[in-house]
Amino acid sequence: MFIPFHSLIPELSKSYQTLSKTKQLHALIRKTHLSLDPFFATKISRFYALNDDLSSARNLFDEMPDRSVFLWNSIIRAYARNQDFHNAFRLVKEMLTSESVPDSFTFACLARGCAENLDVCGLRCVHGGLLVFGLGVDSVCSSSLVSAYSKLGLVDKARKVFDRVVDPDLPMWNSMISGYGCCGFWNDGLRLFSAMRNIGEKPDGYTMVALLLGLADPSLLGIGQGVHGFCLKGFSQAGDNSNALHFFRAMNREGMNADPVVIVSALAASAQLAIAGPGCELHGYVLRHGLEIDVMVSSAVIDMYSKCGFIDLALQVFRSLSRQNIVMYNSVILGLGSHGLASQAFAVFYEMLEKGLEPDESTFFCSASCLLPCWSGQRWQGHFQQNETRVCH
Repeated sequence: MFIPFHSLIPELSKSYQTLSKTKQLHALIRKTHLSLDPFFATKISRFYALNDDLSSARNLFDEMPDRSVFLWNSIIRAYARNQDFHNAFRLVKEMLTSESVPDSFTFACLARGCAENLDVCGLRCVHGGLLVFGLGVDSVCSSSLVSAYSKLGLVDKARKVFDRVVDPDLPMWNSMISGYGCCGFWNDGLRLFSAMRNIGEKPDGYTMVALLLGLADPSLLGIGQGVHGFCLKGFSQAGDNSNALHFFRAMNREGMNADPVVIVSALAASAQLAIAGPGCELHGYVLRHGLEIDVMVSSAVIDMYSKCGFIDLALQVFRSLSRQNIVMYNSVILGLGSHGLASQAFAVFYEMLEKGLEPDESTFFCSASCLLPCWSGQRWQGHFQQNETRVCH
C-alpha cells in the first residue's frame, strides 16, 4: 500500500507500526532523501526493534553518518530489550568515542542490563560513569540504580542512592519500596511508605504492589490484608479510578493473583470511567481464573458493560451464568432501565418473580430510579401494583 508523503509525520508519530508498514515508511524516507536525518532514522529504527528485526535496525544505524543520542539510545535499547547486553555495552563503548554524549536514558538501560546479567562490577562501573557525566542526582538514573542494586541484593547501596536525591519523585519512591520488598525487608518498606505519606506524596497502584511484594510470608498475612484494604479503601474514597486499575495491572505484572475484592474494585473503576477496554481486559481475567462463579464479580461485570454502553454484552454475560440471584437481576434491571429499555427491564423483573426470587429494596430502588423516567405515571402505577400483588401472593 502506497503511503503519501503528507502522511509520513503522522505515521512516524504512532507508537507502533507493523514490520510491513515499517519497511514502507523506510522506503519512503529513502526516496525523499530523509533517511540520513537522525530524527527519521530513530523512528524507523525503533519500529524495526519493536518487530524484533534487529538486523534492519542495525543496518539503518550503521548507514547514518551523523548519529544523535536518541538514535544511539534507540539501538542500545533494542539490544537490551532482546537480552543482548553484550552488543548493548559494546555500542556504548563505541558511543563514548563519538561526538554524542550519553544521557540518563543511556545509563538507565545499562543499569538494567547489569541487573539482568547479575553483574555487580558492571553496575558499579555504570554508576561511576553517570557520576562522571554529572547525572548522579538525575531522577531517571537514580531510579534505575535503586532498582538494579535492589535486584542484586544490595539494598543498602540502593538506599544510599535514594537518600542523595533531594526531591524524589513517585517512581523513585516506588523503586526503593519495591527494593525493600524484593529483599524481604518489609518493615523498612513500610517505614519508607509512612515517610512518603507524611510528606504528602500520593501512592499509586505500583506503590501498593511494591509493599505487598515484601509481605509474601504467611506469618505476615494480617499486615498484607491491612495494606490491601487500605489500598482499595483509599482509591474508592478518593474516586481515584485510574489508580484502582493500575493496582490490578501492577499485581498482574508481578505475577500476583487478584482476588474478587480487587477485581470488583477494578471493574467498578472501569464502569465509573465508562471505558470498556480495561473492563474487557478484566472480564478476560475473570474467565481465565474461573471467577465468574463469584456473585459479586459477575454482577460487577454486568454493571461495567452496562455503564460503558454495552447493554447487549451485559445481557449476554447474565444469560451465560448457570445460576442467577437477586443481585445479578438487580444489575440487569438497573442497566436496562438506565438505557431506556423499560419494557425489557420489566420482562426481566417478571422473570425474576417467576423463578421465585423475591425483590429486595435494591430491586425497587433500581426500578424506581431508572424506569420511572421512561414510563408515564399511569403505566408505571399499573405495573407496580401488579408486581406488588404478585409478590404478596
